[in-house]
Amino acid sequence: AHLQRMAAVMSQALATAPPGLKLAVDLHIGAVVETVADAERLFALTDDPRAGLTLNIGHLTTGEQPGWELIERHPERLHVIAWKDHLRQPPADWPHRVWSVEVGTGDSPFGRYLEALQRTPVVAEHLITFENVPLAEKAAALRRSREYLEGLWHEVTASGAR
Repeated sequence: AHLQRMAAVMSQALATAPPGLKLAVDLHIGAVVETVADAERLFALTDDPRAGLTLNIGHLTTGEQPGWELIERHPERLHVIAWKDHLRQPPADWPHRVWSVEVGTGDSPFGRYLEALQRTPVVAEHLITFENVPLAEKAAALRRSREYLEGLWHEVTASGAR
């Protein structure tokens, strides 16, 4: 029922929205859309490609979801790609299921996503995001995260993963 309501709200909002406006639901653990199947149901309920998704790689990792399949099957619906790394098992003293770390230091299979993007280009905003990094370390962690992704992209493109 929640997914149908979300689809209806998105469709209503887009019916009167300017042509360039897109809506992106954040695929997130514990939210209305948290699996690949949820995303595909949302897409089936909305016929406007501007009703899309933030592909949150960290949350897909925590949920053990093959998010790269959405790149291949629904590239027009992916408006934001959130390059976020999670540990599958957060620290024992952490009360939540999600632990977000510097990109390249967790369990997210970024290579799978980059291989899918090489095969199926997506026009999207790209964000590098993490929460559980101390504030004093965030600027350096952001630089290292960007460098990690750039290096991995060069590896994927050099290997000709097609």
